[in-house]
Amino acid sequence: MPRLEEFARDFLKWVDEARAAEKTKIYYRDGWRLLRRTQLAGMRLDQVTSDVTDRIAFPGSPSNANCALRTLRRMLHMAEGKKLVRKAPKLKLAVEFERAHRLDEESEKKLLAAASTCGWTSEKPSAF
Repeated sequence: MPRLEEFARDFLKWVDEARAAEKTKIYYRDGWRLLRRTQLAGMRLDQVTSDVTDRIAFPGSPSNANCALRTLRRMLHMAEGKKLVRKAPKLKLAVEFERAHRLDEESEKKLLAAASTCGWTSEKPSAF
């Protein structure tokens, strides 16, 4: 049974040769970069379970964790297709919080005008 880091060679080769969008390829490469730094990389494919992945912490935002977990999910499904694992586990993704507000042009102008009245500049932030 190969370890995840050994299987990653085949996976990354597939990513390079796949007829996928370039952004998808970048996403999977980035996901592997995050996975490579965890204990998952040294584990055999059949040892990777949802219980194990629930305890792994990834640096950065929940978006980073989900990138790694989606990449891992794709890798495990590929291993399932090659009959290296019996069934790929269901992986629970992290909760991501989307932006509550987005500035439109008018709001941005008002914000900049208000910032200029209190003496704020991009070089020297004002103290609150």
